[in-house]
Amino acid sequence: MEPRIHSPFMRFHVMYPFVTMLSAVGALAGALLGALLGNLDAGIAAGFVLGMVAGLIVGIRMLNHLTVQTCKPW
Repeated sequence: MEPRIHSPFMRFHVMYPFVTMLSAVGALAGALLGALLGNLDAGIAAGFVLGMVAGLIVGIRMLNHLTVQTCKPW
């Protein structure tokens, strides 16, 4: 049976872990950078947003990779 990567439910479950994980890592890195620069709140917010964008990029690339792998005829 072929997995249904094209359904919105499956897309959500492929991309969501990357967004969550990289947002948390970005917030931690932003907190460290913000503490070093003296503006903790801005560092956390910027790190969270950058992590979320990075998570979306990685999630979309992984979704495309899975779609290509499941559509191969062999």
